[in-house]
Amino acid sequence: METIGDNLGLEINRIVTKEMGPDGLRILNEQCDELGFRLENIRPGDLVSLSTCMIRALRPVVGDQKAQKVGMDIQKIKLLAELQDLRGSSDPGRDRKELNAYALLAKLCYNAEDWDDAFDYYEKARRLSKRLGDERTLSEAYRGMGHVFTNHSEFDEAIKFYELAYDLAVKINQRVGIADSLRGMGYVYWRMAKYETAFEKLEEAMEIASKAEDKLTMGITSIVTGLVYSEMGDLEKAIKNYEASLENLKDSRDYGQMARAYNNLGDSYLQLENWPKALECFDKCKETAEKVNHKQFLGWSYFNSGEVLAKSGDPDTAIKMCKEGLAILKSLDDVVGIGATYRNLGLCYTIKKDWAKAEKNFKESKKLLDTLNSPFNDAHLQLEWGAMYKAKGDKKKAKEYLSQAREVFERVGADRFLKNTEDLLKGL
Repeated sequence: METIGDNLGLEINRIVTKEMGPDGLRILNEQCDELGFRLENIRPGDLVSLSTCMIRALRPVVGDQKAQKVGMDIQKIKLLAELQDLRGSSDPGRDRKELNAYALLAKLCYNAEDWDDAFDYYEKARRLSKRLGDERTLSEAYRGMGHVFTNHSEFDEAIKFYELAYDLAVKINQRVGIADSLRGMGYVYWRMAKYETAFEKLEEAMEIASKAEDKLTMGITSIVTGLVYSEMGDLEKAIKNYEASLENLKDSRDYGQMARAYNNLGDSYLQLENWPKALECFDKCKETAEKVNHKQFLGWSYFNSGEVLAKSGDPDTAIKMCKEGLAILKSLDDVVGIGATYRNLGLCYTIKKDWAKAEKNFKESKKLLDTLNSPFNDAHLQLEWGAMYKAKGDKKKAKEYLSQAREVFERVGADRFLKNTEDLLKGL
């Protein structure tokens, strides 16, 4: 979105109607009344307060993520109006103002998960900051482009931009930028199942973030470090990192990240087959997510609780919970969560010996996981699929799928999953 119309009210009407239809328009008019202006007479200076009010009003209705997206789209209108006013202006500070606007637009689009627009604005900020010699903003633009490539699972490109961001942040001694670049690299290397390199980057990120007393980055870095330990099978260290992340995040009010930490903590206890503790953590994930109606982790709490129930002997309730989670995650287009939910549904139907439904759900999971470039997740699916074939009595297919899973787990160093796979391969 490069330009806006002459009437700000029409632009806002379009955004809200697109996301929510007539109900959204009703809430929009109510918020305008509360703020003391009519939508058709709104001015750029009113947009920040309107954005805040819309987020607050929409969150209980559509969830935190969609509410934040609407709020950020309204803020984008303000910045685009400012950019239009700057075009053709003789203001000596025009370039600096344009750069600030592009940098903010990029962050807003990224936070709203408008990846393509975010990349375009980061690219504009990159070009302009380079011309102006603004190395801080240039480093932030590189880092943002790395985040976008990460979300597209284009990992080689992501690493390239994180390294560019890191080099500049080191040059200007910007600790927050250094730590976030390293954290981004660590996350990507985890997704690529390059665990030793991931540890190296994450340990360095934690050291820098600690010196800067950046509790939020420390908390998120601990979550990613826990994920690496979890996949490698060192669940004791994974649990310690998730607990450390909760300690660092407790004053941040970032309920999304806190819910994420509880979710991952529950997964560790699930792998340890400590069903009561796992359910306790998934309940805390749900409770934390509900504080801001964070629908993504509501969905994750449902399908992960479903896996616990399935493995502890209640597949029927598990199926209901997985389907409830699936409906939420489909509304968000959460590919990772949807893929994992289908995998768990396949597990549930395997336990019920409904082979056709198990196969159908595993196939749905595979279609989604094939888009993620994640060796570990692929192998996890092959493990569950192979276990289904073994339970069905199809030794040939069971051996084929389990052997593929074993090769990946062995290559990446996922020891606990490797042992589980080798145990299933016995007698095939």
